[in-house]
Amino acid sequence: SACANAGDDMQRCTRRAPRAAPRYTACTTLRRHQVRLPGATLRHESTQQAAIFLLVPLVAALACAPLLHAGFHTEDFTWLALARQLDKPWALFHKDVAFAYFYRPTGLLFWRAITQIAGTDAWLQNLSDLLLQALNATLVACLAARLSRNRNAGIMAGLVFACLPAASGTALWMSDRFDPVSLCCGLVALLVFERARRRSAWLGMALFLLLCLTAKEVGYAVAAAMLALLAWTGLTRREWHPWKFAAVLLPVTLALALHAVVVKSIDAALDSTQSLHALWRGVGYWWLRFPSAIFGFR
Repeated sequence: SACANAGDDMQRCTRRAPRAAPRYTACTTLRRHQVRLPGATLRHESTQQAAIFLLVPLVAALACAPLLHAGFHTEDFTWLALARQLDKPWALFHKDVAFAYFYRPTGLLFWRAITQIAGTDAWLQNLSDLLLQALNATLVACLAARLSRNRNAGIMAGLVFACLPAASGTALWMSDRFDPVSLCCGLVALLVFERARRRSAWLGMALFLLLCLTAKEVGYAVAAAMLALLAWTGLTRREWHPWKFAAVLLPVTLALALHAVVVKSIDAALDSTQSLHALWRGVGYWWLRFPSAIFGFR
């Protein structure tokens, strides 16, 4: 009986008591599993959107604000006189009113629109360039957030673009308005290019790409990037969409055709040796000035 009692005691000692059901609270769940409530998610997203659409343009405006009193420069008066004396703005697209070697009707149309509003007030003219710079910084942030799938990365890209020292010699120089206008249209075209799912949206992309190409020749880099992305997608994913290539190639073809028809030939061509030498010097000078453009010092 002693052995039996000892066995019963051992069974009672080794028998495990039932475990109490765990108690979970909202704080415990959030702390252990890092679950974000819908309201917190919406607040976080709204904060990031506010940073993109409010903080980035505000920083761009503050960075360029001291240049509002820069006034006119020598080259500005030529474009100002042309913009004031142009009666039919749409003639820019089919006539060589500037008597130049380039075809930039969209940039000249922007010049005329701003001149109709600001007139000869240099402060208002510079203000329009400042607003355009703020818009471009916002578009850069949106495009970077779209490509990286990270809004914080987009905000950082927009802020870096807004604070680049090169803006003082490009975005706030009236005679160089062609570059910011081309950039603005190109960024919109790239955003539509990344988001477009329907063929109707690609028509809008083609329109903005045409405006980008006819604002300044640097817009052809945007078209080249689009074609490279489409080719890469076709090679890696085996997805070939001829109508997407057509939506990019059609504005390029139209811009080149208009340039060939409208712009008069100028006898200032270089031979192959001189062209290569000029290209080599131009690229080298660009890299020489690259540190000062990015960091603000030589």
